[in-house]
Amino acid sequence: MRRVLAVLVLGLVLPCFASVASAAEAPAPVLIESSKASWPVAELDPAARSGVQLVGAKGQRYDVKFRLPEGAANGKPDWYLIKLDLRLRFAAQARGEWAVLGEMNGFTGARVDYSVEQGQATVSSLSLLGGRRTRTTDAAEVTEQFVNYAQDGGLIPGKVNVLTFRIEAEKAAGLTSVEVLPTSGLELTKAQPTEIGLGTPDKALVAAVGETIEVPFGLSRRGGHPDAPIDVELSPLRSGMSVVGESHQKFSAVGAGIRGKFVIKVESAGEYRVGVRALGSYNPAGGEITILAGPRGPDRVRWWLIVPVALVMLTFGLRQFLRHRKNKAEV
Repeated sequence: MRRVLAVLVLGLVLPCFASVASAAEAPAPVLIESSKASWPVAELDPAARSGVQLVGAKGQRYDVKFRLPEGAANGKPDWYLIKLDLRLRFAAQARGEWAVLGEMNGFTGARVDYSVEQGQATVSSLSLLGGRRTRTTDAAEVTEQFVNYAQDGGLIPGKVNVLTFRIEAEKAAGLTSVEVLPTSGLELTKAQPTEIGLGTPDKALVAAVGETIEVPFGLSRRGGHPDAPIDVELSPLRSGMSVVGESHQKFSAVGAGIRGKFVIKVESAGEYRVGVRALGSYNPAGGEITILAGPRGPDRVRWWLIVPVALVMLTFGLRQFLRHRKNKAEV
């Protein structure tokens, strides 16, 4: 009987010691220091040395803990980046929309979208490093690397932070595997995000029906990354207007600034809103211009004639009235 009790006691006590031992062996979250530019998940989390599989994981997500130094913030002096190095596999009949996200403390910093249909996957992303990118490839196996700046609100200095990789899906079926490769993780850079500014007229442009009108725009840039080609595009026009020449312009670089224009022909009277946007290796930038189109030819001239004729008649009538009063007073 004593032997049985001893076995029962050991059976209860040993798991407790095992859990305490495993907790004691769990590594403390790694401190991200500026001495290194790259912090892959393989170094941040021993369990992720071979990468992470999101399909089948609880909540289709994986969390990696790390610490940021006291006073950590974007641009002081380093900027924090989230890197996704992904490999996805889809079944032959897969169809739908998916996204793989990288988040710091719930703030999304990196996102890659996948649209799959008929064995083809369209992969799209937008970042302050690579701009907007879209490509189509075979859906059987899709690899993608993506890097973008972490949001300011996602940084908690001096405390434990959480880097999350997760999947979003909408009306989707057929995703068989999402591997977050061990080279995914965090990166540091001293280059601030590059931003493009696009300026358009604040006041409405006025044109007559049948005439052409110039829609001017200006581009500027700031940031710490190399200059790069950029496209400027005129939005599709509604009926009543047409483009004269190109609606899409390409520039090899922004440099100290760009001034350009689109030419539009007004075909009917009305109020129109025209959009201009910049596309390329930077943040999306755009503007909207209002165009007021009025009647042309005799219709427009008639309004210009009415005003001076009315002034002449008013002046003549006033003189006649004053002369009549003067004559009456003399009598």
